[in-house]
Amino acid sequence: MRKVIILLGCIVLSVPLYADRLDSLYRCIDEAISRADEFTQKKELQLDSLRTETRRAADIGKRYDATMRLYNAWRSYRNDSAIACLNRCILLADSMQRPGLKADCYIKMGLQHSAAGSYSEAMHYLNLIPRQQLNSGLLTDYYYAMSHLYGEMASYTHDEPLKSGYYQKSACYRDSLLILLPHDSDVWLRSQESRLYNDHDYKTALKVNDQRIRLAMPDTHEYAIAAYFRAMDYGGLGDKEEKKYWLAQSALCDIRNAVMDQASLWSLAAMLDGEGDAGRSYHYVEYSWACTSQFSAHVRSWTVSPVLTMINDNYKARLGRANTRLWILVALVSLLALLMAGMYLYVSRKRRQLAIARNMLKESNDQLVLRSQELAKANDHLKALNTQLSVLNTQLSESNRVKEEYIGKFFTLCSEYIDKLDQFRIKVNRKMRAHQTDDLFRISQNEEMKEEELAGLFANFDSIFLHLFPNFMADFNALLKPEHRILQTEQGKLPTDVRIVALIRLGIDDSSKIAEFLHYSPNTIYNYRARLKSKAIRREDFEDQVCLIGSAG
Repeated sequence: MRKVIILLGCIVLSVPLYADRLDSLYRCIDEAISRADEFTQKKELQLDSLRTETRRAADIGKRYDATMRLYNAWRSYRNDSAIACLNRCILLADSMQRPGLKADCYIKMGLQHSAAGSYSEAMHYLNLIPRQQLNSGLLTDYYYAMSHLYGEMASYTHDEPLKSGYYQKSACYRDSLLILLPHDSDVWLRSQESRLYNDHDYKTALKVNDQRIRLAMPDTHEYAIAAYFRAMDYGGLGDKEEKKYWLAQSALCDIRNAVMDQASLWSLAAMLDGEGDAGRSYHYVEYSWACTSQFSAHVRSWTVSPVLTMINDNYKARLGRANTRLWILVALVSLLALLMAGMYLYVSRKRRQLAIARNMLKESNDQLVLRSQELAKANDHLKALNTQLSVLNTQLSESNRVKEEYIGKFFTLCSEYIDKLDQFRIKVNRKMRAHQTDDLFRISQNEEMKEEELAGLFANFDSIFLHLFPNFMADFNALLKPEHRILQTEQGKLPTDVRIVALIRLGIDDSSKIAEFLHYSPNTIYNYRARLKSKAIRREDFEDQVCLIGSAG
């Protein structure tokens, strides 16, 4: 019981996988059919190249080989052109007096006619072959051609005694063929699979087909043939999903290779029609019929025509039912439209009444919105004034702080300089009373006092400034590019270029005034400022950013 449940579970789970796999193949076939002209054009280019090669052949042997290659290209594309090529090959073989080549042409002619349903013509050419003169290679080809011819005749005849006789002859030639061929050749495998299929041994036939699928190159006509036989084997086993899958694989190869002698697509179309997929089956059989017409083989027309008629009738019947349902839906929609028109008139009247009330309410809302907007504008204006006042208060507070610091320091410095001047006066007075004029002259010539006083002035400035703006160096360096940032070499002392920036921060932005304060020329100060701007991250508003260092908020 448990095994049965597991088996049923596997079957249920495998159904979506089959559906997805087939849907993907169907989309590939639809896409390939839409590109059929592209594949046909590629085939025509190949045929044009082979025709040119045939015309340019230097001697009769090369012309024969080129014509045979042209035949192989026509073989599954257009039947009458393939037969015409074989007739030319027969004439060339006669001219070269090569009976072996002529026999090979007769065998190929028999195969071509039998595939096209011209059985009497096929038998005529095969009977012209002197079997006793054939080598082993041609003999196997001859047996295969005869087995194929009788197999085709058995498949399409409705006379049961004849069908049985044809199958026996086909089996006889096939058995002779199986004796001569190596067991790993495609012809041996195909014949063996055909024998097993006719004996209803589908599982063993499927194992033989496994070898054929492995030997065939994907996306080739040979692969399409092997896939078609595989679909027939699965059909014999009653596995419809696998049969559809391999028919689809075979059809896809045939479409991409511009093969006009095909059976997979119309067989798939017939299965899809039986499952109710009328649209896709009609699309496939219509394309298959166009290919059959181009191949121009009446046996294919006889085969496809009933399927086309059945699918066409089913398609028309389904279309008729769909049209009936459509008329019913149109009637229902018309009735609903009348009801909707009545409801529309009723709703329109109510809407007009509602519109009047809405307009009155809108006028009241508009007045309220207007008052709200005026109040909002007044609030915004008041906020702007408050913001300006806050900024001014901050600036005023900062200015007062700076002013208080500098005024206090100013008075201190003035007091110190008064004391220094008084000491200097006493010193000069003492020298003059002692008549030490030479010492006075020497003192007046020495500039050390000036340098000392300037150094003291700058030291006082740096100390006061850094007291006011303790994080100035870090904030200032943040405005510069990383590679140009300035290091403070001495604690509590500003470098010259930073001292210039400090004066700008205090509101002294005139280069002449800065030069006068620092005892430099205006041009030197200008060069310092230009150099600092070139090192800044944002040159355009560098000094404005400097003026904001240490500001509150």
